[in-house]
Amino acid sequence: MVLNRALRVGLAGAGYWGSKHLRVLNELPGCEVTALCEPNAANLQKLPKGLLPAYVTADFDEMMESNIDAVVIA
Repeated sequence: MVLNRALRVGLAGAGYWGSKHLRVLNELPGCEVTALCEPNAANLQKLPKGLLPAYVTADFDEMMESNIDAVVIA
């Protein structure tokens, strides 16, 4: 399948490894992090605000119902 747009990725987890995945996913051409699920507010505060997607939630099921094509679980 060939997409004519960026792959919309949801990221579950923004702790130590999740923060690394967020950075790398934001650097990949053809990839757009459009949703983030992180229940721990302290982890969210540690992330660079420029890397955060518009949709951030603490509920995994909500993220899964958002407009994403793929999920990375960290």
